[in-house]
Amino acid sequence: MVNKNSSLLLCKTLLYKVLFDLLQYYFNASTNQFMYWDGEKSTYLPAPTDGAQPTQGVEKKEDEKKKQEKDKKEKVKVAKKIAKVMF
Repeated sequence: MVNKNSSLLLCKTLLYKVLFDLLQYYFNASTNQFMYWDGEKSTYLPAPTDGAQPTQGVEKKEDEKKKQEKDKKEKVKVAKKIAKVMF
């Protein structure tokens, strides 16, 4: 007969394994830290410790780049309007 506590432990272990497989995380016992798979670099990297997702930095940079491009286009529009009024 299987003990209720051992069944619960087995369920938790399987759940963690499934979640880590889905998230592509694992615990590296030799470095004592969680690692995640980086598809671009094709290697495991240390997981962020601040709770942020690894891809947030990339998304943030893309958003900043889009904002800069938008600001630049707006400045050009304003400059063209000023030039049009002056001539």
